Amino acid sequence: MGIGLTKIDVIPVPHRPPSYTARVMTDGGVVETPTILLPGSTSYYPYAKMEYDRWLKIVISAAGSVGESKKEKTVWYGDVLSSGASRDLRTVLSYMLFAAFEELGRDTRKGIVSEIRVNDERLRIFTAD
Repeated sequence: MGIGLTKIDVIPVPHRPPSYTARVMTDGGVVETPTILLPGSTSYYPYAKMEYDRWLKIVISAAGSVGESKKEKTVWYGDVLSSGASRDLRTVLSYMLFAAFEELGRDTRKGIVSEIRVNDERLRIFTAD
């Protein structure tokens, strides 16, 4: 289990001049115009968004091969990758374990993309409630 280097994306966020609603007094009363955008250039401010790569590696070896020789027999190998705004591995560990256990023992021969939401009912096995 580990955490990778911080990836920082700088995103330009537009900042436009203010808009106004104009009130015009007439003989018939007050008329409001829709929003009027004042002329002017749009400026951009930098916004930094940080993401971290997180990974979990699970290696299951045959019981008889451990310690017997220099070469252990790997029965199953799982590599779970995640990226997001949190550096705290504890906040994503349940999701990473769940993703690994869903594929446990299967030979997928390729990477599997899985999206697990915060309110996923299947995660109840990892909660203390």
